[in-house]
Amino acid sequence: MNINNKRGLGGKIILFIILILILAVIIIGLLTYNQAKNLINTVKTESPLLEQDITSLFTNKLPNCSKITIIEQRADKIYNEAISACKNPIINKAAEKMETIPIKCNQLNEAKLSLENNLTLIKNVCSNETLMNMLKMQIN
Repeated sequence: MNINNKRGLGGKIILFIILILILAVIIIGLLTYNQAKNLINTVKTESPLLEQDITSLFTNKLPNCSKITIIEQRADKIYNEAISACKNPIINKAAEKMETIPIKCNQLNEAKLSLENNLTLIKNVCSNETLMNMLKMQIN
């Protein structure tokens, strides 16, 4: 084989490897963008609704117990989307650096546990309220 043909083949292999690397970077970038966009859209749509549901939970003296399930569902949707996005190391690092993000990736489990604990307390109040209403009906 001629020496010029070997150089040409080596150059083609290097060019092919560079193209593969560029393609991989583009794909990773698109996947990261898509994950971030999905997280932002979920938070934009679900957070205000979650906030409204939590507020309406306490509009009366006793909690509106019918809101608990929907609050759990909305919180789970946000949590699952955030956990999925945080598995991406690029998003995870970016979230750590951004001061505008109130809950960082490493705080998601704490936030979920706190919400679950508070909802458990509210469920207990609801159970007691239901029990009290049943007792009142039996007395009357």
